Amino acid sequence: MKKKNIFLPLLIVGIGVFTGCNSNETNMDVENIFVSDGKQLAQQKNVYSSTSIGNGNILFAGDNGMSIINTSTSIDSQKQSMVFKIPSFESDEEVFKKTEGKEFYKSNDENSTTVDKSRIYSMLNLNDGVIIGGAFATVNGVEKHNLVKLNYDGSINKDFESNVGGVVYKIVKDNKNFYISGVIGSYNEKEAYSIVRTDLNGKLDESFMPFKDYLFSKINDIALLDSEHILVAGTFVKDATEDDANQTEEEMLKLTTTVLVINSDGQIDKKMSDKFTNIKNEVFSLAVDDEKVYIAGDFRFTVDGVDYNNLVAYSLDGEFDKDFKIEKLHGMIFDMEVFDDKIVFGGDFLIDSDDTTRSFYVVNKDDGRTIKVDNFSADADIYSIDVYNGNLILSGDGEFKVDGESFNNSLMINLD
Repeated sequence: MKKKNIFLPLLIVGIGVFTGCNSNETNMDVENIFVSDGKQLAQQKNVYSSTSIGNGNILFAGDNGMSIINTSTSIDSQKQSMVFKIPSFESDEEVFKKTEGKEFYKSNDENSTTVDKSRIYSMLNLNDGVIIGGAFATVNGVEKHNLVKLNYDGSINKDFESNVGGVVYKIVKDNKNFYISGVIGSYNEKEAYSIVRTDLNGKLDESFMPFKDYLFSKINDIALLDSEHILVAGTFVKDATEDDANQTEEEMLKLTTTVLVINSDGQIDKKMSDKFTNIKNEVFSLAVDDEKVYIAGDFRFTVDGVDYNNLVAYSLDGEFDKDFKIEKLHGMIFDMEVFDDKIVFGGDFLIDSDDTTRSFYVVNKDDGRTIKVDNFSADADIYSIDVYNGNLILSGDGEFKVDGESFNNSLMINLD
């Protein structure tokens, strides 16, 4: 195995301190929309992922395990939500504190776990259950490291064998594979480097190791670009020397790549990847539709004298879209969704031209032009945005208001 210096990862973790702020002028041609049908969902704080499991049932997961909310008025659907028993997730630290014979399982009357240290970052809904990824050591007292498949009653699927050394941030699926990524050093006791590809039963593809020769790699998000390529976003450093340890943070950014393209053979597509080299610092979210690639996070750069920040667009073959430009933003975007003809994004930020809301914004997906939401405001950190039956689900930590009515941490809205 290639010997790697250990000091650089510690330095790189601290790189993401630059906030994206540039001199983009405000676009005065602002479209106005409204939100309706505000509905309180999980009041669990720090939700990083949500997913629908059918019949109006939505799972939420984050710092405090999982919770389930039923949004249907159907009695049968509500009864089905009671079938899914929320499991308990515990971290290594909590497991080590347990005495022999003490129960690991915790739940309360609201069907939500109360564990503080474990974290769930990603959920993927399937036809026969849900795959859960994050940072945990046991599920209902059974040793399951950082990745588990649950049946639709909340029990562990014993046929899906998976133990990850590291933290899982994102799970995606194509027609025949799972891609599991984050900060990963092993999968089922086999060596791994930040991303693994498995078959649909969880069997590792040992030939897929695009970052084996990298000094450091951390993956925040993955998007399927086409049938032969995937897009990955995070922090990647291939080569560095001991002298680089004395570089400033800005100089270290020059050694760092944030967006790469991997082909189906498990190799970095350098020609495609080089088209994204303008983006430095940190990328948290990727989105791909039929026409464009959208990239969001905490970054800024200049092209032909024009400043771009935090959310940019490219064609599907990697050509930068100079006409897509959002307003000046201070902070970072954690998640986004392509929603009809709009991009909806959330995080922890402010925009110069808007002092009524924090960390939530809507823009036109063609050019980044602001779409003003008149009857909605947010004072929250937004970590997750999802779409369910034509509605938006916003989750995080803080307060939202629709027509003056307050909602905490998670809500469902419709854009009119």
